[in-house]
Amino acid sequence: MSAGLPGLGLGGLFFVLSALVAPVVELRRTAQGRSSRAAWRQVGRQFALAVVMVAVVAPFVPWAPVGITTALLVAVLLAAKGAQLALRGARSVRAWRARTRESLCPDACTCCSEVAG
Repeated sequence: MSAGLPGLGLGGLFFVLSALVAPVVELRRTAQGRSSRAAWRQVGRQFALAVVMVAVVAPFVPWAPVGITTALLVAVLLAAKGAQLALRGARSVRAWRARTRESLCPDACTCCSEVAG
């Protein structure tokens, strides 16, 4: 059994992909006036590190394990985003029900508490 190469797991792949996309995100922030030189320095360092990692690893690593890890990373990110959206939806439904109940019934009304309780 092989332990694999450092940096090719989920965390390493997430870093590389995030660092490669970071200049695009920072360019958008710059256009919105929310960037700084320090932010660009950090993005540049991480981007350069990611490019070097890809360049060094690319000739030596078979692509099948990288593809499998990428698919797993996508599945994990989609599951996390799905859970976030589901929780946000449940919170908004509860808030909507509370607002509706408050707008339909005055404070002295007991009809909603009887139905809900």
